[in-house]
Amino acid sequence: MYDIAVVGGGPAGLTAALYALRAGKKVLIIEKAAFGGQITFSPKVENIPGFTEISGNEFAEKMVDQVLAQGGEFEVSEATAIKDGKTKTVITDSGEFEAKAVVIAAGARHRLLGLENEHNLIGNGISFCAVCDGAFFAGKTVGVVGGGNSALQEALLLAETSRKVMVFQNLDRLTGEQKLIDRLDKKSNVEVLLGCEVLAYTGVDELQGVVVRRDGETREYKLDGLFLAVGLVPQNAPFADVAALDDRGYIAAGEDCVTATPGVFVAGDCRNKQIRQVTTACADGAVAAAQRTLQLGRELGMEDSEAYATALINAGTVYKAVSRSEEALPLFEKAAEIIKPKIPPTHAKMGGLYNNMALCLADLGQYARAEEAFYKAIDIMLNNKYGELEAAISMLNLASMYEKQYGLERAAEKIENCLASAEKYLKTPGIPKNGYYAFVCDKCAPVFDYYGWFALADDLKREVKEIHERY
Repeated sequence: MYDIAVVGGGPAGLTAALYALRAGKKVLIIEKAAFGGQITFSPKVENIPGFTEISGNEFAEKMVDQVLAQGGEFEVSEATAIKDGKTKTVITDSGEFEAKAVVIAAGARHRLLGLENEHNLIGNGISFCAVCDGAFFAGKTVGVVGGGNSALQEALLLAETSRKVMVFQNLDRLTGEQKLIDRLDKKSNVEVLLGCEVLAYTGVDELQGVVVRRDGETREYKLDGLFLAVGLVPQNAPFADVAALDDRGYIAAGEDCVTATPGVFVAGDCRNKQIRQVTTACADGAVAAAQRTLQLGRELGMEDSEAYATALINAGTVYKAVSRSEEALPLFEKAAEIIKPKIPPTHAKMGGLYNNMALCLADLGQYARAEEAFYKAIDIMLNNKYGELEAAISMLNLASMYEKQYGLERAAEKIENCLASAEKYLKTPGIPKNGYYAFVCDKCAPVFDYYGWFALADDLKREVKEIHERY
């Protein structure tokens, strides 16, 4: 029996597994093909935070290694159904697996044209995402297949950097929004070919072009790259009994990733959502796991325990990380309400909670409450050993809030005071110059740079470099 079974081994599923494992849960990840999902088709990815560039395969391998290191278990099988009950049963082509909860992260595959050698050319000239791969075709000639909103948006983005963009649409009109069509019409480097059918790809190991039939005539177009934007195919049919599907086959669930069936959650591209990127898939996975942890706490009657407060903090941290402060704030507030009577008022945990509440309040424009929470956090931090480092970061966050609240000129004096306090905290005698100190300095240096405190920023950067060289 598993605590959580995750159906799908892409970024959403692997992130859900990671967060659940970190919460002490026993997790099984079920994947029918290659772990990593659609990202593995990208030979070079440059929009994942923390990586200047990385191949999709390498990124997937890192995620799998991370989940394995936390104790995750993997099963290569195709899930064919989920049976609801007190516990959930995931039925696969190689057996059945029981779990207390299930996260469906089955993904959605890009619809292909079904032409010869297509799979071999994916990642070798054929792409699906201009945001991810468009930069690789700067100054070159590219094609886009499709005529809906997705295709038009891809073409508009590619037109910014490519020498020429050719749009191949099989209908006699574009089906996207008129606003997008009008914008495309104004691009001098975009050519739209209506009523044409792509018959074949040219090139064996690298795409060289396409063969198109239009008005009864066949013609070859030389291309450096081709973006397919003819829709996505969600993989949700086997799960329709436990998760309602919308008219396009996506699982109907909001940003909380909760389905209508208790204990069944959804994450990633298989959910109805506006933006499908690796980062939003990871965010869904984190949210789904956090929701399950909270649900479990409620089921076990632990809503007044420190363990449940920790689950609230973890969930709030996830929501804050994906810019959903309006959902994070009540979780932090509830956690504070639970643990306040249980720990000393100067406990570092309370300092962290007030700081998180302050950041959420600042995001929501509740500046007076945010300021009060920041100062409560800083007071508590300064009462803990080496808490000056956290206090410095909070002071710089407060400076940023003042700029947002008043504008740079009106907030100048308040910002200067915050910067001076942060400098004082960083230079507190006796603070060990270790890896954590380097981490804090690395976070603070760009802020001092931004506000013109260049000498201090340079000092911090030098210290970071020295610590890294030493260790």
